[in-house]
Amino acid sequence: MEPAPSTQALPQCTNCDAGVQKAYCGVCGQRLREPRRLVIGLVQDVVVETLSVDGKLARTLTLLLRAPGRLAEAYLSGKRVRYTPPFRLYLFSSVLFFFAFFFLVSNTLNLAEAPDAPAAPAAGEDAAQGEARASPPGFFQGLEAAEGDVPDWFYAGLARMNLASQRLQEDPRLFFAQVRDRLPSTLLLAPLAYGGFLTILYVYRRRILIYDHLVVSLYMHAALYAYLTAVLALSLVPSIGWIANTGLLAWAAWQPFAVLRQAYRSNWVSVVVKGAILQAVYGMTVLLLISASLGLALYNS
Repeated sequence: MEPAPSTQALPQCTNCDAGVQKAYCGVCGQRLREPRRLVIGLVQDVVVETLSVDGKLARTLTLLLRAPGRLAEAYLSGKRVRYTPPFRLYLFSSVLFFFAFFFLVSNTLNLAEAPDAPAAPAAGEDAAQGEARASPPGFFQGLEAAEGDVPDWFYAGLARMNLASQRLQEDPRLFFAQVRDRLPSTLLLAPLAYGGFLTILYVYRRRILIYDHLVVSLYMHAALYAYLTAVLALSLVPSIGWIANTGLLAWAAWQPFAVLRQAYRSNWVSVVVKGAILQAVYGMTVLLLISASLGLALYNS
């Protein structure tokens, strides 16, 4: 004779109100009872969620550094709980790289101090000297003759760029601060552009959506930032650092081609042809983004 089913009500999850049979909710995954801990427990939760004690981040980084295309393929095939999401991983690796890059540059060039505010002109400054400073000499020498032939806003912009270039020579810290603020945000457009180029190259694969191409692009850029961060770290190692960096940079340069092979299952002829076209177009795009970022940084400094 079978025992009668228990009529005892199951405890409810405080998050989704579902009945919980064990320590964790089977619907949303939240723990049934959250123990009250010291404040340090909140910090511990952040570390656990970020680094994922169950090995998610370590597993993701291992596959990312070895074969980012396979990581994208695994994520798109549905194995998403095992790996860190692409955008989160991209932000993590890019922030880590730019932090290390600007830290090394500021220490190398002694730019760590806060930039000084532009000096106010002296009360008795000679009018002719003020005029000479307002007109763009140096980089824009000879523009005065064409002042009437160009729009006022264009001439004023060039004059400001020239004054900013003088300021750069006098105190580069303000320009460095502008670059540090603008370059990372501007390069956020790079993965979007790369995903768009992948969409065009693989437009005949109707089953692949733009989302899929963005996942591939984000994982590839996360890998490139991770390689560059390792290059910065190895550059601090005397004697053997440059040897390791040579191999690492060669491996990083090969990865965009390997990603096409791993994520799209393209044959080698297609990988070489499409990879060469993609790198040429993408290289020009990144160059334009960096130039625009530096130009804006100079204009605002």
